[in-house]
Formats: sequence, structure tokens, C-alpha cells
Amino acid sequence: PSSTLDDSLSSVKQLITDKVDFFNHGPKMVLIPAGEFVMGSHPSEPGRDMNEGPQHNVSILNAFYLSLTHITVEQFSFFVESTDYVTAAESGKGSMIRFPNDDFWTESSEVNWRHDNRGELAPDDFPVVNIAWVDAHAYTNWLSKQTGKPYRLASEAEIEYSNRAGSTTKFWWGDDTPPNQTANIK
Repeated sequence: PSSTLDDSLSSVKQLITDKVDFFNHGPKMVLIPAGEFVMGSHPSEPGRDMNEGPQHNVSILNAFYLSLTHITVEQFSFFVESTDYVTAAESGKGSMIRFPNDDFWTESSEVNWRHDNRGELAPDDFPVVNIAWVDAHAYTNWLSKQTGKPYRLASEAEIEYSNRAGSTTKFWWGDDTPPNQTANIK
């Protein structure tokens, strides 16, 4: 299905990929149009956290490009190897892991961007996790220097707007909890 998505987006010039060096490319970026949405969850929504409100209208005034997928371990590895960058977790701050069948996160000095959220070595095609905001910011600055294009981290509003994709339900697929465990939703 992703190749079909890539093909349909490319045909309307909404998908771009900037060259990083002779052999490597940056993340595939998709154009997100300007628009409006209601940010936050309804006060009566079961499981709502206090930081999910109050609901309010948000206008995204300018279209923007957003990575089609999460940045992978392989993509982040290329940045680290190219720059000798040391992440916050590697500099002694550690990171958080969540063990299977455990609802709590545990701090570990043994975990960094090379690991998944359970502390296992992550394959190259996994989303990179266990990085701090400063690490993600350093990656986008590096991409900007490599490509000559302005890369930045998306705002919270831009992420929610793009994830909602026009939906007004609790989840992008509807209001019901999925029948089996999906991501971190039980």
C-alpha cells in the first residue's frame, strides 16, 4: 500500500525527497495544506488527560511539508556517523524504556537511539526513539545544512492537524478503541 500512496502523492507533486549527499536522500516529505481544525479532546471523552484541553480552533495559515514517516534508525545513524554527534542519552542522561506487559516507563542509562522503546537493538527501518528534543533539533539543522533547504521540527498543532487528516473523531479511524492492541493504545 505505501508504494501506491507514494505513487499517488508523487503524481500530484505533493511528495518530495531532498538529496543529502551523492548516495543518500533525506526523508520523504509530503505537502500538508493550510486549513483549520479543533485541537484537543472533548472534556467528556473517556481517558482524556488534563493536557488535552481546552478544545480550541487552530488555523494552519501556511501549507508545510512533513516527513511521510518517522525518521528511521538508519537515517538518524547516517547523521550521527557523519557528524560524530553524541545524543543526550549517550552523554549520560539515559533514556526511558517500557517493558512488555508493564504500564510504567523506567529510566535506563543503557538505552539510546540504537534501541527500541523496550531496550532491544532496533532494526534500521524502525522509527528512531530515545532521543531528546535537542537531538531531533540537531538532526533537522544538519538536514538543512546538507540540503540547503529549511528543515525544522513540526509544532504540536501541525502534528495533530496532519494526524487528524480532517477527522473529528477520538481517533483517526473513529471513536471506538481498536479490537486489539495498536501502538500504545490498549
